[in-house]
Amino acid sequence: YISNVPAIAVTCVLFLFVAMVALGTAYDVARSYRSSHKKPSSSRSVDTTMASNEGLVNGGSSGDGGSTFSRSVLAFSALTNGAKIFNTSGSKEFIQVIHGLRFFSMAWIILGHTFSFSKQWITFRNMDDMLVIHKDIITQGIANGTVTVDTFFFISGLLVVYVTLKQIASSWTRSRWVQFYIHRYWRMTPLMMAVIAFCAVLLPYCGDGPRWKESVATYDLTCKANWWVNAMYLQNFIHRTDMCLNHTWYSAVDFQFYVISPIIILALHRKPKFGLFLIAILLLGTTSFTAFYTALYDYP
Repeated sequence: YISNVPAIAVTCVLFLFVAMVALGTAYDVARSYRSSHKKPSSSRSVDTTMASNEGLVNGGSSGDGGSTFSRSVLAFSALTNGAKIFNTSGSKEFIQVIHGLRFFSMAWIILGHTFSFSKQWITFRNMDDMLVIHKDIITQGIANGTVTVDTFFFISGLLVVYVTLKQIASSWTRSRWVQFYIHRYWRMTPLMMAVIAFCAVLLPYCGDGPRWKESVATYDLTCKANWWVNAMYLQNFIHRTDMCLNHTWYSAVDFQFYVISPIIILALHRKPKFGLFLIAILLLGTTSFTAFYTALYDYP
């Protein structure tokens, strides 16, 4: 029983979140239903009723959001959040081409990982054929699929600079820089910690088979020991060989870029020409370093 305590604790926490989502969704439906069935009391009743009905469809997002309690509960509503996630009507100020970049980059990443996992788990009749396939021009996009991640770095950096520069131009104080970091950390960390807890504690109970224990042993060992490194976003520097959730290296690098992004943002805001010059120097420096490192260690 003692060995199952972590699994029981994580299960209780996950069920707590599920209960909060159920409560928020039920409150959202009840609130929208009650608003849509109010008796007309003024000449504005028709408009109010139409807005309430629209709120029921859009997950109760109409209106001013109500009290702090109401907004807090609606933050867990599946209707409200679902309407936001599946909303395709973007602002005119938003860079629409980013959606296309995301789609094609994600499709490329999925294709590359599918091929990579196939090499690890599928038995081939002739392994020598794999070496021949890599030389084919058609498979070069798969073999060099790692560069697709650069697209997401580009999108992340572009949006951070674009949005923050607009906010600085309108209203910005020094205290906002603290919020700048806290908001990013709060957006990324809880979900990653929940995934780590699930993989380290509950995943062994979710499957079976000849190689199941071998497959989940990595999560059991690395995540229980090194979860704190992920919480600090230093897994690409500390415990790299026994990283908890190998794919979270991207989250670490993305967060580190975010930490130093104010240098570029402030340079572009105060002296745009100097900011562009700084970006050019950074691009030239990182490209030169990559070329030197590749030649030094004779990488392909």
